[in-house]
Amino acid sequence: MPGTGAPLSPKQGDAKRLKTSEEGESVDYHVILFYKYVEVPDPTAEKTAQHDKCVELGLLGRSLVSEEGINATFAGSLDKINEYVAYMCSHPVFSMTADDFKRSMVVATAPFSELVIKYVKEIVSTGGAVAPPPVTMTDAERGYLTPQQFHEAMADKDKSNTVVLDVRAHKEFLVGHFKDAIDPQVKNFSEYYTFLDQQHIPSFKQDKPKVLMYCTGGIRCEKASQFLRSRGVTDVYHLKGGIHKYLEQFPDGGYFKGKNFIFDKRCERYLFAFNIVLLLKIWTFLLNRQIHFVLNFGDCIHTNFRHTLIRCW
Repeated sequence: MPGTGAPLSPKQGDAKRLKTSEEGESVDYHVILFYKYVEVPDPTAEKTAQHDKCVELGLLGRSLVSEEGINATFAGSLDKINEYVAYMCSHPVFSMTADDFKRSMVVATAPFSELVIKYVKEIVSTGGAVAPPPVTMTDAERGYLTPQQFHEAMADKDKSNTVVLDVRAHKEFLVGHFKDAIDPQVKNFSEYYTFLDQQHIPSFKQDKPKVLMYCTGGIRCEKASQFLRSRGVTDVYHLKGGIHKYLEQFPDGGYFKGKNFIFDKRCERYLFAFNIVLLLKIWTFLLNRQIHFVLNFGDCIHTNFRHTLIRCW
């Protein structure tokens, strides 16, 4: 059955009235982020259909479409975003719900300058090392924890044999992470599975801990948790919706310390006074790996959100 979802409303906690810099007129501007692992019978045709729908609605942003699903970020006026959400909720393949979409706001300028819809082999790259979770798996079988359940598990972790795994890159961890989380110290997600295989899976099999995993929006945890299960580690859970959803429910940060690392420019506004020690750590990490970026740090304009933009050229 196709999913259902109520339209987004300007009265919601994550929506507010914004002004354009040129015209000074009030406009509603909205950004949605979402993914879905699902078998896409004809990804090339779906890529075309997604492009046509976004052009029809005037949406800009980026979408990756593959045989294993979709991963996208779009921006547009609130009514057009509502139309797109309704379209995806009634879509015969994706059958999404309103809760599948993460939402954020933008100030003054458009967060994206173009529309890019691409066909890819994987909606999050693992170098082909890991298959997506079977689409028949239930939420319980996937190990989903709601933000509230994850928060409670974090509160109880010292009373049990529990480890917390950050399923992101080292530079993301430096900007912000959950209390007592293990820093993977990897450059990108395709290296993450070697990190697990070499440093943690043997001890996980022996000690049999409860494993709590998290990432920015949930998409990387889907494959990482499935990878652990394929290696015989079964007591595995991950934060549904990722840090983004957790900070919606716990705007004071809860057990998350620091800020959420965001890759694109949808949150760009002002430079902010960044902790110089943390800046030097990130810069040293990048130089050690011979990666040369110009970094622009800025605060994310999410209502009650704690996100940090690091934009690289």
